[in-house]
Parts: sequence; structure tokens; C-alpha cells
Amino acid sequence: MASINTYFAYAVLPDFAQVYSFIGSVFDPNVTGHMQKLKKMDPIDVETVLLLMRNLSIKFDQPKF
Repeated sequence: MASINTYFAYAVLPDFAQVYSFIGSVFDPNVTGHMQKLKKMDPIDVETVLLLMRNLSIKFDQPKF
């Protein structure tokens, strides 16, 4: 049985700096080429961006916002 340390050594984590930088650029009207940037990102980062953007859209849609 693998130890917890071994498990975390193989876990894939998103590059949160890149993820949040990308999300911030989406709201900057002077930045273009978002699809090209997404295509160059690692799959885990793309998945994280999509998940966070979905959460944002749900939050923006709520009446309390």
C-alpha cells in the first residue's frame, strides 16, 4: 500500500498563478487570444479555469450579487 507521501508526490496540482492570471485577463478588454492561451495550458489548468469560470457565472447569476 502506498504511503500518503507517495500519493502526494504523484498528485497533479493546477498552476494557480497561471489559472488566476488567465481568469483576470478574461476581464481585461485589452487582452486577446484567450483560446490560444487555453490551448497551450496543461489539461489540469484548463479544467480548473473552466470550473472556476462556471462557479463565477453561477455566482453572478444569483440575485444577492
